[in-house]
Amino acid sequence: MDLLVKKTSVSIPQGVKKIYKQAFLNCNVRSIYLPASIDSIGYQAFLNEKRVTLLVSKKNSHYARKEDCLYSKKSGRLVAAINRNGKLVISDKVKKLSKGTSVLGGKFREITIPKSVKVMQKYWDYDFYIDYKDNKHGHLTFLGMTAPKMDGFLASTIYVPAKAYDAYYKEVHKGPLKSHTRIVKVK
Repeated sequence: MDLLVKKTSVSIPQGVKKIYKQAFLNCNVRSIYLPASIDSIGYQAFLNEKRVTLLVSKKNSHYARKEDCLYSKKSGRLVAAINRNGKLVISDKVKKLSKGTSVLGGKFREITIPKSVKVMQKYWDYDFYIDYKDNKHGHLTFLGMTAPKMDGFLASTIYVPAKAYDAYYKEVHKGPLKSHTRIVKVK
């Protein structure tokens, strides 16, 4: 890790297969290149309060980046999200939100979730919200007409398509956080 104190750019060598849990946790690196050989990325591998650019070899068959999202090509899991302005529009390539996603550049105030997301696992959003310390949470805007399977999340306000309100209401109110989540219809 001492090497990463001085480096601002890291190009992981071809042949490296795995990036371990919290490998780049809050280091000074501002740019990381992932070669084609990377086939495994650990829990919060890139978590950083500062914005870090992730570049992925187009030949990598396991991971890709679209907009500000690094995702698994196989499972559709969001692996990392880059914060540019406090807002995140999750890529339509993402199908699953799970605990351990790296947030780069600080926490988000707003997140837009596309219809491609089908599963939201418990604590997926733990590191996402900027005002978490003040017991205020950001809000989520859902674009899908079908609610994803939710194992629980911390948002105090969610925005959903008006015609899909009943589906989201049913999914949200089956979990333990039902009384803490306000659902707002949007057109």
